[in-house]
Amino acid sequence: MSVAFEPLKERILIEPIKDELKKTAGGLIVPDSAIPKGSTEKCKVVKVGKGLINKDGKRVPINVKPGDVVLTNRFDGAEIKIEKKTYRVISEVSIIGIYDEEEGKN
Repeated sequence: MSVAFEPLKERILIEPIKDELKKTAGGLIVPDSAIPKGSTEKCKVVKVGKGLINKDGKRVPINVKPGDVVLTNRFDGAEIKIEKKTYRVISEVSIIGIYDEEEGKN
């Protein structure tokens, strides 16, 4: 399914991956609003911008591509809703790293 949104410059459209609900040791579900600001989140890259143009007039490519699973700071970027789904738009610098799902299985 194509999303009717094109990120500009170094911005990236991501979709949070819903892992298991966060629970306390006693089994209470922790709402997102109670999660500390420094928390991270796995997200799927949906679309990427074309990158910035450097001082030499050359485009600097973005290091991620649609389909990549990345680790970001949970509260970076702007939350948007498109066709009843929630996404975030972040700058490339907000990505901590690319999660290698094959490596994670070992």
